[in-house]
Amino acid sequence: MKFNNGWLLMLALVLALPGMSFAQKQFPKDLGVSVNGASVCDAIPGNLVANCGFEQTAAPSPGWTWSGDMSFTSIDMGPPAHSGLLGLDTGPTGALGFFTQTLATTAGQSYDLTYWLRNNGRPAQFQISWDGSVIQDDPAQDHPDHLYTSYTIPGLIASGDTTVLSFGFLNVPDYFWFDDVSVTPSATGEK
Repeated sequence: MKFNNGWLLMLALVLALPGMSFAQKQFPKDLGVSVNGASVCDAIPGNLVANCGFEQTAAPSPGWTWSGDMSFTSIDMGPPAHSGLLGLDTGPTGALGFFTQTLATTAGQSYDLTYWLRNNGRPAQFQISWDGSVIQDDPAQDHPDHLYTSYTIPGLIASGDTTVLSFGFLNVPDYFWFDDVSVTPSATGEK
């Protein structure tokens, strides 16, 4: 049976806000501010991804659109974070749950996508779409277990002045941890 740790973030913030009565303290989704200010992706020059480390706690996470199956999905403090205090903890069980962001791009420009991902448990499916095309998919729901790992997909070409980037997750027995997303112009420039 799965257990969602979203309540841990709420408890930590309630305890961390001294001088307020319990009635004045609100769940982080209502704060709309950064908990600690920065993840490593925030320091990457030219990163186009807003709230790249999920440090802003308004729900849904600013910059990201959530859709599909959002069961067992939250932005949590602690282990889901690769850097900073918060990270995405997601394990939809019925169908893919998606996190999508529309990026300001230049038509014909080449971009590099980098993200940190950890998986524990199968069946699990991870999918990435760029500019309307699926560029990575685990159709057999056989995404392997692995520790937090950095992945880079270089040379993604934008077709217009905006590009939609989407990540899909499904993990029946456990969770994916996801953090520190960056999209930067490729060193090689246009293709």
